Amino acid sequence: MSMKARYVTAKEIKEYKPEELIKFLKKNLNFDGVDLENLEIIREQEVSGRSFLNLTHESYGRWGMPSGLACSIANFAKKCKKKKLDPRKLLTKHGVENGRIIDMPQFTPKIHKIDDKDDYFLHCLKDIHLRLNNMGTIDESNETICCEYISTILHACIHITRKLTGKNISIYPQFDGKNAGRVNYVINASEKLICVTGGKQHQIDIEFAQNVTQCNSAYKTNQKKRKAEEKHDYIFGIVTTTTAWLLF
Repeated sequence: MSMKARYVTAKEIKEYKPEELIKFLKKNLNFDGVDLENLEIIREQEVSGRSFLNLTHESYGRWGMPSGLACSIANFAKKCKKKKLDPRKLLTKHGVENGRIIDMPQFTPKIHKIDDKDDYFLHCLKDIHLRLNNMGTIDESNETICCEYISTILHACIHITRKLTGKNISIYPQFDGKNAGRVNYVINASEKLICVTGGKQHQIDIEFAQNVTQCNSAYKTNQKKRKAEEKHDYIFGIVTTTTAWLLF
């Protein structure tokens, strides 16, 4: 019984329900000559993805699964448990060689001139100045302090964009996304997720890889909610160190 090549992280597998787990096993294991009815044990015992990663072949055996199949699934689970997000592989997939994030094709937003006397713009500048006085510069800051400045900039941008477009836009910090883990900020427009933002002062390549995964998960969520006549088939991602911003 051999494995087919398909890379899924342990973090993703943990979210699987029994039905999803069975489909995952069928795609990734060669069941030639095996009675697939035996996989129904997974559904009957309500084995989730999280349980799957920790179960032994003895556990499956006690439920009546044949020893050969039980050993194959348990051994496969051990390998899956070690699978973590590989930033370099993900970056290479998106055309970024040797971890050079600057090579990533960026989204170029349409430029809107902001009045120098705009209340939200002035408030943002005052808030940044206040934080600089209280916390100092961000060169050696940790992620929490980095996000303090990012939050100020994002809130001002959302207020200004809402005024320019008339759209209902909102922001949610520390958002837990399904299958994507916690993200620093999520921006919604008309109840649709349009942006996931990460704040990292260091290891921006890892943050970018995580952000791509989060955007992919959010895109799938949007697709489920999208009506047939709607053409919203994209999602934006932002990775920033506060002083540098990457939009894609």
